[in-house]
Amino acid sequence: MRRTIPLVLLLAGCSPDLVVPASVQLTCVASAECPDGWICDPGRGRCVAVAQLDKTPPALAGTPQLDRTLLASTMVATLTFDVSEVLRDDPEVVLHAGQGRALVKDPAASSSQHYVFTYTPVGRELEPEGLDLQLTVDLVDQSGNRSGAQPCGNLSFDFTAPAVLGTPVVTGSPARGTGEVVVTFEVDEALGTAPRVHLETGEVLSLAA
Repeated sequence: MRRTIPLVLLLAGCSPDLVVPASVQLTCVASAECPDGWICDPGRGRCVAVAQLDKTPPALAGTPQLDRTLLASTMVATLTFDVSEVLRDDPEVVLHAGQGRALVKDPAASSSQHYVFTYTPVGRELEPEGLDLQLTVDLVDQSGNRSGAQPCGNLSFDFTAPAVLGTPVVTGSPARGTGEVVVTFEVDEALGTAPRVHLETGEVLSLAA
């Protein structure tokens, strides 16, 4: 009996009920390396209490803002958005044209939960004209949760210069003493700014009201 008592005490002493403080950071690759009641968070490579495991994917906070939705070859579009939490990686922002075109992050204008991305057109071979092409953003938080592609706007492209339809009609002539020249014409699309008509003398005609 004297020999069995120390053995029983030894076994009891080898299985203490340890409490791991929540502030302790234990690195891991698999959950088997973590204490009971804890699980390995693969995104951060740390053990976390099961109740504290982050399973919620990140999300856009508010509505993303595009400074323009129609681009010509010389223009740049700027996309601004906020996210719900600090991310592990930079957002992946893609224009769905062809195989996909990635937008470029503006590091100086971005912060941990605020991002600014820009897009510069390449040309009609990659960005077809006359179509609304979707922009999406994919977010990954520090626990490795992924949002999936979230819509964040649309861009369309116009690489064709406007043209005059038919032959302009000119009435009046300063050379004949009428004092006024009127040029009437039609164009093949809506214009972003008023047209400018130049005379050979260098004068610029004003748009009639």
